[in-house]
Amino acid sequence: MSPSGLFIKHLTSSKSCTFVSLVKLFADVKDGESLQLFEQSSRSPHKQETHTMEAMKLIEFDLKQTLTRLMTHLFGDGLEIRWVDCYFPFTHPSFEMEINFHGEWLEVLGCGVMEQQLVSSAGAQDRIGWAFGLGLERLAMILYDIPDIRLFWSEDERFLKQFHLSDINQKVKFQPPVFSTTSICKQKYCEGELTGSEG
Repeated sequence: MSPSGLFIKHLTSSKSCTFVSLVKLFADVKDGESLQLFEQSSRSPHKQETHTMEAMKLIEFDLKQTLTRLMTHLFGDGLEIRWVDCYFPFTHPSFEMEINFHGEWLEVLGCGVMEQQLVSSAGAQDRIGWAFGLGLERLAMILYDIPDIRLFWSEDERFLKQFHLSDINQKVKFQPPVFSTTSICKQKYCEGELTGSEG
C-alpha cells in the first residue's frame, strides 16, 4: 500500500489506475485538513488547472514512490532509476521511468496524473487519479538479460521455447540462440567466387 493509501484500484493487462481522495492524500500531512485538492487556476508544466500545487506534489510523490518500490521489488536494491518529464495525452504532468541497463538508460514505464476531466467523467469528481503502463518486454529484457527487444517478435523456436513453462514459478535463464551454417562447395568454384575470377 502506498503512503497515502490506495482504495480504488483497477488493473487491466499491464496498465493500472489509482484514485486518491482528499482524506487519504492529506492524512499524513500536519494540518492537512485545511488543504484542498481542487482550485480553478491556470495550467502549468507541474499541474493541471483544476488541482492545487499541494495536491500535485503529494500525488506525484505517491506515484513515483509506489512505482520505484515496484521496480525495486522486481529487480532488487541498487537499481539505478531516473524520471524524465514527457507528454501523454491522458495525463498531466507525465513521466517516464528509466532504468540503467548495461550502462544505457532503458524506458520501462510511462505514468502521470490523470486528466481531471477523465476522472470526473468516470463519476469520481472528488478524487485525483494517477495511471501507469508497463513495457512488459523491457522488464523481461532486464529480468532475463535479453539483449535485443526484437527477439520477442521473432518466430525463432530456439528463443520462444525457453519461456514455455509448466510451472509459473519455474526459473528461466535466457540462453541466446546459437546460429551455425554449413557450406559445401567445390574448392575451385568457391575460390573463384571469392576472388571474382571464373578460372
